[in-house]
Amino acid sequence: HDSGLSLDSVDEVGAGGIGATVEGRRVIFSRAVGERRAMALKRIMPEHPDARVFDLRSPERVVVGSPQREEHGEQRG
Repeated sequence: HDSGLSLDSVDEVGAGGIGATVEGRRVIFSRAVGERRAMALKRIMPEHPDARVFDLRSPERVVVGSPQREEHGEQRG
């Protein structure tokens, strides 16, 4: 596509989709990304500089994941 976005790497492939790094940011998708969604991603990425992930698995939309915050007292592991 001529969206101007650069695919840096494909990081994982599994049942949850394809995880990749695009322009230094984490992106998840499930199949080919059309030009329309690539252009939408290009517009959306700068609007969300703190986003943890951009999810393209749902048709006709881009889901933006915000940074995770740990709750006080929550134990992980």
